[in-house]
Amino acid sequence: MRHSDGMRRIGALMAVVTAVAVASGPALAKKSAVAPTPSQPVTIELPDSDAVLPDRPKAEVVDRNCLSCHSVEMIENQPALPRTVWAAEIDKMRTVFGAHVAPGDIDDILDYLMNLHGETRRTWR
Repeated sequence: MRHSDGMRRIGALMAVVTAVAVASGPALAKKSAVAPTPSQPVTIELPDSDAVLPDRPKAEVVDRNCLSCHSVEMIENQPALPRTVWAAEIDKMRTVFGAHVAPGDIDDILDYLMNLHGETRRTWR
């Protein structure tokens, strides 16, 4: 085999590997969305603030369940999303990130987020 034939084969193999990596990129990204279990303790710096959300129905439930990890500004600056998407986000925070959200508070949190960021957003602004 000549040197140029070997180089062509290597180039063709690299093209195939690159094509497979590009094609499977979203699938690989989805799998990596799950937080790995650390083998050693991890320290996380949480927001330090006395701020609370504006006085709206069910704000105290969101304060109690969400402000331990999220700032008021982060909650207030989220995009408008459908209720099903917010429900999936809360589920992810509970199951993947270990958020201590009381199951009985989920509907109240969803109601608040829908009024602030969802389809009923215009009622507050």
